[in-house]
Amino acid sequence: MKKELTVKQKTFLENLIECNGNAKQAAEIAGYAEGSYTSVVKSLKKEILDISEGILAQNAPSSLILWIVISLYHRLVSDYKLHRRS
Repeated sequence: MKKELTVKQKTFLENLIECNGNAKQAAEIAGYAEGSYTSVVKSLKKEILDISEGILAQNAPSSLILWIVISLYHRLVSDYKLHRRS
């Protein structure tokens, strides 16, 4: 059964993405008391993990391609430098 979230909790989760994962800033924007962000994160752990998994799933293909391109570039540069020394 899915947990019913309050408006404040939903606002926190939305702002967590907008704040690039800065839970302290997201909690402040959502209206939580200063310093309470750790308890907010603990109470929304499952929802945060669900959001994270979704973001990773969306970005995994392009991230993999970028990683391959960067790896190939570094290998080419290394091979070029090694070849120039010879």
